[in-house]
Amino acid sequence: MSITKEAGKDLIDFNDIIWPDDVEAIVATLRKNNIREFTISCRFCDMIDRLADFEKLGCTVEGTTKIKTGLDGILATANALKMKL
Repeated sequence: MSITKEAGKDLIDFNDIIWPDDVEAIVATLRKNNIREFTISCRFCDMIDRLADFEKLGCTVEGTTKIKTGLDGILATANALKMKL
């Protein structure tokens, strides 16, 4: 779900579908590892519903940001939502 280290990203980025049943475990893992900021760059159509799920667990959208994408020396940028826990 995240290729953060390989792409040289500063924050963990969720770039794939986040299923409703996964949100609670994701937030628990972030808290357990003291991760307070992350990005979501997935563009699937139920994103508003997932953002509401994250909000119920104490996460907020801080705004938009640009993130690095890609692997194997092919880097680009993409828009993402910056989230705070």
